Amino acid sequence: MKKIAEKHKKYIPKGIDIKALDREKLWEYEPTPTIKVGSRVCKGQVIGTVQNWRKEQKMKMDYDEESKEDAEPTSGRLVVQHKIMVPPLRCYDDLMKVTWIIKAGEYTIEECVMKLENSKGEEVKLVMYH
Repeated sequence: MKKIAEKHKKYIPKGIDIKALDREKLWEYEPTPTIKVGSRVCKGQVIGTVQNWRKEQKMKMDYDEESKEDAEPTSGRLVVQHKIMVPPLRCYDDLMKVTWIIKAGEYTIEECVMKLENSKGEEVKLVMYH
C-alpha cells in the first residue's frame, strides 16, 4: 500500500500493477554450504536462505502505577528466514550442474545467485524469486 500511495497519492487506479517484492531492497543472502561448484541440484532444492528483518512492536510496561501513563511502544526486530529454491518448472532438467555460486552478502532479488548448466549445455541463471 505504501508503494501505491507514493505512486498514485490519493486514489488507487483500476488495474494497477505494483511488484510484490521491492526490486531495489538489499537482502542478506546465504548460499547453502553443502552446495559447491560441480554439485548437482534438482527442482525444489534449497540453494540458499534470505534473512528478512521485520519491525516488531512491543509494549513498554514499566510505567508509574500512580500516574497511569500509557504504555509506550518500543521497536524490536524479528528475523524470518526464507528458503531460496531451484524453481520447480518444466523447463528445468531433473538434475543440473552448478557452475557458479555467489558469495554470502547483501543483494537485490534480481541479482543472479547461482548459475547452472542443463543437459543441453545451456546456462541457467537463478535469482531469489521465480
